[in-house]
Amino acid sequence: GSDGLLLVNAERDIEGPSDLRDRVFCYTDPSSTTGYALPRAWLREHGVDPDTDFAATHRSGNHMQLIRDVGLGRCDAGGTYSGAWQTAAEAGVPVASVRQLAVTGRTPHDALSEGPAADEATSGALRHALLSFHPQEHAGQAVVGTVERISGFADLGDDHYDKLRQALEVSDDTDEDSDS
Repeated sequence: GSDGLLLVNAERDIEGPSDLRDRVFCYTDPSSTTGYALPRAWLREHGVDPDTDFAATHRSGNHMQLIRDVGLGRCDAGGTYSGAWQTAAEAGVPVASVRQLAVTGRTPHDALSEGPAADEATSGALRHALLSFHPQEHAGQAVVGTVERISGFADLGDDHYDKLRQALEVSDDTDEDSDS
């Protein structure tokens, strides 16, 4: 999975959720779980209404641009995911003026599911192969991938998505304002 992160401009006096009121908040694309839904749910959980408590909002578009916008002061804060934050410097994004304020939630990564007509033997073999994969042993490195950084696979039930479903429900897509 990935952690959703709330980043703030390091030069701003923002130490907690209430310090975000009357500030400019950046979002990624509204279809982003970590850049839109999780930050909005986290804000609501911490007493900040993302529809009324900001001076303005801005849609940065993608995660790297959001980190740039926060660092350049176009926004005071914004939400992204841990993979973007971890690789931002390598992508040429100046991160020295950005710091992490909070983890807004966790998103499970891709799910593998089988259809009702799936062959049980093939499904079992694929399941075994994925659950047995250990990057260090099989690929000679601790993780595979430069952004998602896969360290292995886990057998998770549908209930693992409950917190994410709740965040999507409370995030509301009522943010009509956007200056981009």
